[in-house]
Amino acid sequence: MRVEYVPVLKILRELYAKPRDMTRFREYVATLMGDGADWPALASIGLANPMAKEHVARRIDELLAAGVEEEGADAARLAAKGLPGSDRLRVSLVIADDVGGGWTDRHLTEANARLAAKKPAQHGWATALAWASEPASRDLARAEVLAACYRAAHALRFGDPTTLREAATQEGRAARFAGVELPLAAGVERALAPHLDDATYATMFAGMYGDDVARKAGHRPLGVPDRAGFALGLAWARAKGDPVRALT
Repeated sequence: MRVEYVPVLKILRELYAKPRDMTRFREYVATLMGDGADWPALASIGLANPMAKEHVARRIDELLAAGVEEEGADAARLAAKGLPGSDRLRVSLVIADDVGGGWTDRHLTEANARLAAKKPAQHGWATALAWASEPASRDLARAEVLAACYRAAHALRFGDPTTLREAATQEGRAARFAGVELPLAAGVERALAPHLDDATYATMFAGMYGDDVARKAGHRPLGVPDRAGFALGLAWARAKGDPVRALT
């Protein structure tokens, strides 16, 4: 796969240096859309809060100082070597504001990025997320970029997941490709087994994110802990071996 890393944190930092008014918002939209001829020119910043407060600007400064853009570029090069196919993919690390304001709900934003990756990938984009609530980390940035690249390739090959089983499979393979570690709690597979082929989004969301997050989102809990579906999918991926083989 032809993977290009597109750094956008400095672009967002310059945006956040401007007064928090409609002028800033219009500049954000113009940057996102480019000339408006096709898919957003810089689609990855669509998950950033254009009206973010000073805490997000400070976190970007920390991310830049930690070298996450360089780490992301290196991860993109690694993904290009490991992923099959000739599709062109541009990937960026974008900061999402899960601290101040109502623009971003962390789990809903993450679920949208992870479980609806096909359309952006078809237009040549993938987005890796950093969070305003988390300290800067090169390791996290690397894992997020690797996972975002794999997720895009998986969505192009199989489409977006429509059941809990498909969501867990995709995310488990992406985590395996990215080197993520996530322990599987006892009883999770048994609890989720009756729901794995349920094609309702509420069930998929609840199974992936666990009971506490499901309740907050207004979905019926399934009796599982935080990020249960992700952990189950990773256990499956470990048992199957190299996740790249699944793409071929």
